[in-house]
Amino acid sequence: MGMDVYGKSGNYFRANVWSWRPIGQMLHNVLTGADELQDIKKEKEESLSWIQHNDGFSLTGSQARRVAEAFRSEDVQIVIRHTFDMYALVKENVKGQRIEWLNEDGETRYKMVYQPELGTAEDLELMNRFKAINDQVYPPLGDDDWEDLKEHMFMYNVFPDHWEEFIEFMEASDGFEIW
Repeated sequence: MGMDVYGKSGNYFRANVWSWRPIGQMLHNVLTGADELQDIKKEKEESLSWIQHNDGFSLTGSQARRVAEAFRSEDVQIVIRHTFDMYALVKENVKGQRIEWLNEDGETRYKMVYQPELGTAEDLELMNRFKAINDQVYPPLGDDDWEDLKEHMFMYNVFPDHWEEFIEFMEASDGFEIW
């Protein structure tokens, strides 16, 4: 499963569901938080929630290039670097627990439930620094949003080269749709 991002002239970007989540979240954050993109936010407001789904969210070529330019800005690059730091921190401190159950056909099913164990003063300081920088660049996270971010951060990950590939896709884009 993944997100298929089709350029209008045939270029293509693919991300599995695990790497798309942080890419889509950053795309949403930039569109909703960057002052220079408020016209795009206003135009796309009803479809912003589609970014995390295969429901056809789209940008024109000029919009995609403007978003890519915002991604390259110093403020957003700081948040991106801290985001990668946070993913690494959380991944290093994750403990898994296997949970089993019987489905309706009597077959044994299981899943892993992961819980990050962030406890050192250094870990907590890094989390607080990440939140502070995020809140300076984007609309501040409410308590529920912050808890959701911490809860999901250890499950989803994107590597810097894949992130760079998405920015380059947008820079060269003639517009795209997510399917």
